Amino acid sequence: LIVLFLVVVSLLAYWGVLGNHEWLSFVGSGLSLISVVVLIFNGLFPRVMIANNSAYSLLIKNSSNSPYTLHLMTIITFSILPIVLVYFIWSYWVFYKRLASPKQNA
Repeated sequence: LIVLFLVVVSLLAYWGVLGNHEWLSFVGSGLSLISVVVLIFNGLFPRVMIANNSAYSLLIKNSSNSPYTLHLMTIITFSILPIVLVYFIWSYWVFYKRLASPKQNA
């Protein structure tokens, strides 16, 4: 299912590039990248790091922190993530205006 989604959003990104639809290609390539990351971690689950000897592989259960640390990391993530997303959208908007070619008269 993830592979099918990856193919669909990659084709959307490709169609956006061919049709000069910048927003569609931007969203399609972003979703393609997210799909690849989900696919990799889905294949690794429940392992975080795979070792040659399975006794030394890191599992999610063995690699997690204490509840206090996880709570603190969640608060920090929810505090900083909106700033990162706003900066990401702002930088796209700034560079979209700079890279847009002016209309040429024939």
